[in-house]
Amino acid sequence: MALASTNGEVVTLPSPSPDQVYVTISALEGGHLTLPESLFVTPADPEKRSTVPSLSFLIQHPPSIQTLSQDARSETTKLIFDLGLKRDFSGYREAQQQHIAQRQPTTVSPDVAESLQKGGLSPEDINKVVLSHVHWDHVGTPSDFPNAEFVVGNGTLHLLAHGGGPLYPASLFNADELPRDRTKELPAVQNSAEFESHDRVSEHRWQPMAGFPSAIDFFADGSLYIIDAPGHLHGHVNLLARTAPGKWVYLGGDCCHDPRILSREREIALYDDGKGGLRSVHMDTDGATRTVERVPQYPPLLSTSTMQLSSLLGAIALLTLAAAEPTVYLIRHGEKPDSGNGLSAAGQQRAQCLRSVFGATSKYQIGHIMAQTPKSDGKRKRPYDTVAPLAADLGLSVDTSCDRDDAKCVEDVVKGYTGSGNILICWEHDALSDIVDELGKDDNPPSYPDDA
Repeated sequence: MALASTNGEVVTLPSPSPDQVYVTISALEGGHLTLPESLFVTPADPEKRSTVPSLSFLIQHPPSIQTLSQDARSETTKLIFDLGLKRDFSGYREAQQQHIAQRQPTTVSPDVAESLQKGGLSPEDINKVVLSHVHWDHVGTPSDFPNAEFVVGNGTLHLLAHGGGPLYPASLFNADELPRDRTKELPAVQNSAEFESHDRVSEHRWQPMAGFPSAIDFFADGSLYIIDAPGHLHGHVNLLARTAPGKWVYLGGDCCHDPRILSREREIALYDDGKGGLRSVHMDTDGATRTVERVPQYPPLLSTSTMQLSSLLGAIALLTLAAAEPTVYLIRHGEKPDSGNGLSAAGQQRAQCLRSVFGATSKYQIGHIMAQTPKSDGKRKRPYDTVAPLAADLGLSVDTSCDRDDAKCVEDVVKGYTGSGNILICWEHDALSDIVDELGKDDNPPSYPDDA
């Protein structure tokens, strides 16, 4: 897949493998802060201030077919990129709090932990946390994630302990911010005895990729790349995620703080550093400029809503190809037993089979799964039981918001769906034709047999 970077160069992203794994991405709220426009772009309105979200992202990486063949119990890896604001500002040092006082008003609810819980997950479910960098509005509350391995860019641990020069003193960071026994730094992009934490370096390797001088294939399957993004702060990294055939998402951390910088309508602002010179919000303005020039863009989408770039929110950039209308797949539930609720042995086998038929490496690219609402006595639960193993593999929750006989509810969910990927609906066979008819896709909807 070829596309242009902001400097006009055409780059080619890696082609998918025959059994390509795709990740899913969900935005999470991580608090709000207020920022002056003049601090980030020029020219700017000196009076304009915007209260903006500090976003975090949940990235779910399903097991590959090979992994499942070796261990059918393999689970989806749940990764968080950035953690937003701390919900308890007393966790910030005095110098940090003085800085935060200039960013009011702020809000801290919902934070990332609350956002996860609203989506049916717990912070304890998270396997990995990757931080773009360790500024106060990205570190959140690491102690919320007791089971996660933390991954940071090279030089981050040195920065937390010693600061980064006169403009970034140690007083602006917490030396004990991260759990040291569960934190690994990425290897140095270039040899640097000053920053490398030799006993806590991951085994990843940087390689050139698609116009980026240094990228890491994080899961070693082409689904998620860590991009070295120098300029903003020591150890600053971005993510490039493959979410579907021909669709990528770029998460830009703080590489850029306004979409008009990407489109060349504005430039990075410079202001008095208080020491007789000029500075920007970046540690290395020239380095940050070069990083922005490498960010992939999709020119036809620059002025449309499908180019989603959070303006003045720490520049967490979402650059995606326009999503087509999802395909809706309808299947009936697995075989029922001779008596009672649940699935028969054949039905359970069918549910396991769906994991490979509709799994992450299949051509169907399922992003949403629906099953009719089960009854409290266990009846009408077979559709849910049929798709539950698949949903677990894909890191999805099964949507059971619609009653068996409420085809209009199903239509509303389908037409209101704005996520990535396609929709799989598993239902009782008698009601499937009504759903097809309600969706208006077939004047003569098929009938579904009693036997699967």
